[in-house]
Amino acid sequence: MSEANKFLAANFQPESAIPEESIPQNNSHSSAESAGMSSPKVSVIVPVYKVEKYLPECIDSILVQTFTDFELILVDDGSPDNSGKICDDYAKKDSRIRVFHKENGGVMSARRLGVEKSKGEWIMFVDGDDVLALRGIERLILEVGDDIDLVEGNVETFSGICPVECDLDGGCRHVISANDYIEGVIFRKFISGPVAKIFRRELLSSWVMSVPAYFNVGEDSLMLLRMGSLRLRKIRRISRVVYFYRRCLQESATGGFRITERYAKDIYAERCLCVSQYKEIPSEEQLILKGGCALISLRRFISEGAKFDRTFWLNEIRPCLTFYGLSRRNVLRRVFAYLIFFCVRTRLEGLLTLGNRVRRQFLIP
Repeated sequence: MSEANKFLAANFQPESAIPEESIPQNNSHSSAESAGMSSPKVSVIVPVYKVEKYLPECIDSILVQTFTDFELILVDDGSPDNSGKICDDYAKKDSRIRVFHKENGGVMSARRLGVEKSKGEWIMFVDGDDVLALRGIERLILEVGDDIDLVEGNVETFSGICPVECDLDGGCRHVISANDYIEGVIFRKFISGPVAKIFRRELLSSWVMSVPAYFNVGEDSLMLLRMGSLRLRKIRRISRVVYFYRRCLQESATGGFRITERYAKDIYAERCLCVSQYKEIPSEEQLILKGGCALISLRRFISEGAKFDRTFWLNEIRPCLTFYGLSRRNVLRRVFAYLIFFCVRTRLEGLLTLGNRVRRQFLIP
């Protein structure tokens, strides 16, 4: 039995047996509750930690949305700067805002508290240093349907000044199955975090929202994988930009975090735990997905130039690659080609972002 499989056997529990994460007592400022606000269509949840420099821009972008039937929940995750005070000041000015203060427990615990306190039929997450497009909520909520559990829009990255929102065409949309979506999350075809999406609130169970605080890098994709393993039906994806993601944030909670091989193996095992629960996916396809989990878990670790346990990772990746008929001789070459591709792509994304900024500033009238 491989090391990852031993980890799974020792730690796997069904959802009903997984204990709820304890959340510290919270002090809340709730002008909306005192005013007797009826349940909104959408709850926008913003976890807040050390983002005082960017938080006003984030909150303002939400309050000016063209879609207005929403509540804004700000969860101060024990931030040591003035972020908590900024939240309280905004709540005094707008009845749609509710603020909750808690001890620091990580972004997932802040999101979970926000879900527990929310009233909306649909849930949206926005990070406190990012910006929501003016028609972001409207574009997503227009795509919901009876059999749609999740709607995902497009993301544009920026650093410095947020780019101007453009509507050059009507965009495109398509519906995909839960299995195809989970495969896209694992292989990074789709957005691997909870932003730029709206979720039907029934999807966000206590287990989905209780990703251990130990995973402070890659926890977003773990949340999606847990969700997909339970009751996700159909997903609608649209090409229009609904969210602006700020890159290279030095003050972020995970800034400077260095991934060790132990961490890479642990998060790989957690991802495999989720894949093993996809009852509708044949075992052959599960091997492919687990191999993809190994590649993704190893990619970030390798990009930092660290040495790694070649025997372990090849054993975990080989079933995925040999499924496509690759010989043992070609496995190692294909693995390194795949990893090099992702490392190079990460650098290219920064250049493309810079190119988009130049185009917007100098080429668009």
